[in-house]
Amino acid sequence: SAVEQAAALGLKVCAHVMAGLPGEGEAEFLATVRAVSALPARGIKFHNLLVLRGTAMEAMWRAGKYSPLTPSRYVSMLCRALAETRPDMVVHRLQADPAPGELVAPDWAGDKNALLARIREELAARDLWQVRMAGAPESIPSWFDPAHDLPPSLQ
Repeated sequence: SAVEQAAALGLKVCAHVMAGLPGEGEAEFLATVRAVSALPARGIKFHNLLVLRGTAMEAMWRAGKYSPLTPSRYVSMLCRALAETRPDMVVHRLQADPAPGELVAPDWAGDKNALLARIREELAARDLWQVRMAGAPESIPSWFDPAHDLPPSLQ
């Protein structure tokens, strides 16, 4: 109701969703994305759960009670989530962005460019884009170029 009230007052709400929460699988994550897409939120930020220095998550991880998502699993979940977001919803972020020195795990989360390249490649390989599963256009948008801004080694 807070999102609906804020939108009614003209506020542009941006929701944050996180993949990889303890006990949550892909089905639950996608249900969250669908619920957010049903709200009058104007934007969405996607985050992968990070284990940060000095947090309760670090203690859980060190005790073997939590395992972060693999990069392949995160990219797969994110691509499915993007395909189910509303066409008018601005996607502000595709991954969490740890500050220098705070990331404990997963180590792949510290390489933003590599993860963005994997996301682009996976979207192209799976023929997915924002709202693809929600009745979007029949083909990939003309602005999407999986080789755009990639280093030569990844093109």
